[in-house]
Amino acid sequence: MHTRRSRFKKIPAELGIDELFVGGREKCNLRLRWDPQSVSKLAEFFHSTGSADALAERVHIRPLRKIALKKAEKWMLERFEMSDGFGANLSAMLNAIIALRCLGYSMDDPQVIRAIDEF
Repeated sequence: MHTRRSRFKKIPAELGIDELFVGGREKCNLRLRWDPQSVSKLAEFFHSTGSADALAERVHIRPLRKIALKKAEKWMLERFEMSDGFGANLSAMLNAIIALRCLGYSMDDPQVIRAIDEF
């Protein structure tokens, strides 16, 4: 008889993504209202900030880059620690390996070895 394994893993609250919900997950309204004028303004905003960001990158003005990378690295490593892997999500697994290597982790670093083994 074939038994079906659960495809879900219970994540401890401290490893969740609740910090991404402003005001908490319960109060968050994820529904978007369609307003063509707002969409146009939003597109304009992202186009201008993208252009400004690209310019700043070209002239090496990166005031928050190191801080952001350190926070992202810490966030990623915390979630590696208490996980049973990446749930066979190949793109997440490959992205983790690429991210670690881009952050300067060597091929013999335990985090890289673990990520490659799980891949």
